[in-house]
Amino acid sequence: RPALSVTDASAPTRTAPPPDLAPVAPALAPPAPVPAPDPAPTIPYVERVAGGAQAQDTLPLVVALHGLGDTPDSFIELVTSMNLRARVVAPRGLDPWGPGYSWFVSRREAAPEVWAAGIRRAADAVIPLIRTLRASRPTCGLPVVMGFSPGGMLSYAIVAREDAGVGAALPISGVIPRSLWPAERPIGGMLPSVWAFHGTVDDRVPFADDRATHAHFVRVGFPGRFREYPNVGHSITPAMARDVRETLVETLRSLGCAS
Repeated sequence: RPALSVTDASAPTRTAPPPDLAPVAPALAPPAPVPAPDPAPTIPYVERVAGGAQAQDTLPLVVALHGLGDTPDSFIELVTSMNLRARVVAPRGLDPWGPGYSWFVSRREAAPEVWAAGIRRAADAVIPLIRTLRASRPTCGLPVVMGFSPGGMLSYAIVAREDAGVGAALPISGVIPRSLWPAERPIGGMLPSVWAFHGTVDDRVPFADDRATHAHFVRVGFPGRFREYPNVGHSITPAMARDVRETLVETLRSLGCAS
């Protein structure tokens, strides 16, 4: 039963609260805002058409990722000199390094998790660029990504991502940490192909590590091949460049594009 109101001549009228009402808790302070992650940087790039094509032609898109200390202008020559009828885009690494640029910190200079985070950051920057280029240029088939050394590592990291939207990767002297290896995906769609190239006496990116990386890709469903070059170090030899060209021709044809 509600409590009665009690009146006193010397005190103001007070009414006792109903017993079934709990005390009101003080308002909680709003949670502190979570800082947004740094946006992926916008990447400058060099773009050329090769094989006698014109800029307005519908062409396959090949994204060429340079190595440590290299530049887009230098690396793009490797692909355009193959004389494939294609649009070739060479993005620039995210950070200055020597006479050129770097995509991420070297695995020799950082802890594995820092190295992996740098590769993720670079992939986060390059994937939107690939999407933009494919949407804004007359493009045949899915884009193909290729690269040497850190560019090969980044090629692996991009093709492993379901959101990348690429049809194939050609990593040359590349490798990625196990934390970035792709998981097995449900059956229902063809996965991109991965064609790797590596010298057996590479003293900068261990041959065995790359072979293990590529074997994992194949094991979880990515078609492709690992080509090894006896007594070749950390370089792209003429024989390797010829094999890369032949593989690009086959890959572009499989994606429905004449080269």
